[in-house]
Amino acid sequence: MRKELIQTLQASLNGLGHNCGAVDGQPGPLLAAGLESMRKILGDSPAPKPKTATAWPRDTDEELREFYGEPGDPANMTHLQLPAPLHLYVPGGQLVMRMYCHKKIEPFLGAALAEIAELPEDLIRRHQLDVTGGCFNKRKRVGGSRLSVHSWGAAYDMAIGLNGYGEEPDLPGVVVDIFARHGAQWGGYWPTPDGMHFEFVN
Repeated sequence: MRKELIQTLQASLNGLGHNCGAVDGQPGPLLAAGLESMRKILGDSPAPKPKTATAWPRDTDEELREFYGEPGDPANMTHLQLPAPLHLYVPGGQLVMRMYCHKKIEPFLGAALAEIAELPEDLIRRHQLDVTGGCFNKRKRVGGSRLSVHSWGAAYDMAIGLNGYGEEPDLPGVVVDIFARHGAQWGGYWPTPDGMHFEFVN
């Protein structure tokens, strides 16, 4: 994680009374202890376990179709009940409680969003983690001819106002780690970063 993102998390936890030590941007046992302390206060239980890993398809048109079916086929889609309401596109935008996505990603996306909803409120607000661009959008990739993984409802966009395509990502590392544990790849690692974007491919 970038140093400034760790500092933000440390400051948030310290401010809530979960001692992380110095706000120095360095991960370590004090930060881990602060996170565990917060989890106990929130629910007196350990962090949710990721569901059993799925062998996601490689990012080829053939494997995407074989695994997810035809793009946008209603028979393969479902409405994920969100663990907390999200704003569409901008802070203060329309609140939604359901997300249209592919059935195969529903449990994994739901588990990731449940963990994110438990993060400190000031962290959520500062990084617009409660703002979404949704999952399903049948369209081509930016600057390309192939269909986006969004066309299958197998990708998720969040904090879109702070993570524009080609810009330096703003997402806290803890969010990237949560999605990674639930099987999603992050577009922020791409040569041309897409920091808002997560997709369930291998």
